Amino acid sequence: AREAARLMGEDGRPTVFFGHSMGAIVAYEAAVELASRGIDLDHFFASGARAPHLMRPDPGAHWDDESIAATLVELGGTDAELLRNPAFVELVLPYIGADFRMLASYDAPPRTPLGCAVTALVGADDPRVTLQQASAWRESTRGAFDVRTLPGDHFYLAQDPPFDIIEGSAAGR
Repeated sequence: AREAARLMGEDGRPTVFFGHSMGAIVAYEAAVELASRGIDLDHFFASGARAPHLMRPDPGAHWDDESIAATLVELGGTDAELLRNPAFVELVLPYIGADFRMLASYDAPPRTPLGCAVTALVGADDPRVTLQQASAWRESTRGAFDVRTLPGDHFYLAQDPPFDIIEGSAAGR
């Protein structure tokens, strides 16, 4: 009960989820589950991700080390030189590959829209998520919706985290 009270913001602080890329889908699924238990967020931020209803399983996706590395370079978050480091490849690529495979199998069933405000964030130069795909998060809520395009690629937040946007949502509560 104490955990539910904390999540419901009874301590005066807003309850906000922020998820980037695959993390947006994971955070969304957690928000949907909480809502089904009567626990609503104050705000949900989906960053660098297509809206869930646009996701389609891709059972033919082939995520070997080479295709994972190429995608990481395309997204702009990984230096190609780092991908030539065998220790990095051995340590990190299996986890990233698992994430890519999991996302390629995601198929969101129809959901009741969230009741909280939703803000979608997308890098202006994101090669994988368009403004239109980010804007489709509007269908995921009955609450207020906003979409923001920020300078940068898929990993825009590494150089300039959107703290002001997140903090602004708490001030408007």
